[in-house]
Amino acid sequence: MKGAAIAGGLIGACVLTALHEITRKTTLKAPRMDLLGMQALSKGLAKTNIRPLDDQALFNYTLAGDIVSNALYFGLAAAGPKKDIFIRAGVLGASAGVAAICVPGRAGLNPAYSNRSLQTKALTIGLYMAGSLTAAVAIRLLDKLGK
Repeated sequence: MKGAAIAGGLIGACVLTALHEITRKTTLKAPRMDLLGMQALSKGLAKTNIRPLDDQALFNYTLAGDIVSNALYFGLAAAGPKKDIFIRAGVLGASAGVAAICVPGRAGLNPAYSNRSLQTKALTIGLYMAGSLTAAVAIRLLDKLGK
């Protein structure tokens, strides 16, 4: 992955995280991907010899993991022809949002965190698309600055 892809993906991931934090503090039916991630990490740690984390540490590790994984994922928008970057970014964002809605229940996690209402589902998909499209814009700009 090139530097612009990684940096752009990181920008998109940070935008996604900021929008999620704002949305969860201002909207009653906001997706709670923070709680979903904390639940997943907590369940994973319970299967190891690592002692359970307090809520703040669990939140911090989850937030860091979300940013890193989303940055790498959104950076995939740079793979392929430059002219199609926004299409790829849109597909990546929509796919991440749909997965965030569909996978938790199948993985033994609380599905309500991402799909308790139509508004929650729409916000889940919309937030991931906002992050991925921001990443595409950042990648394009960084590519142009690098030339």
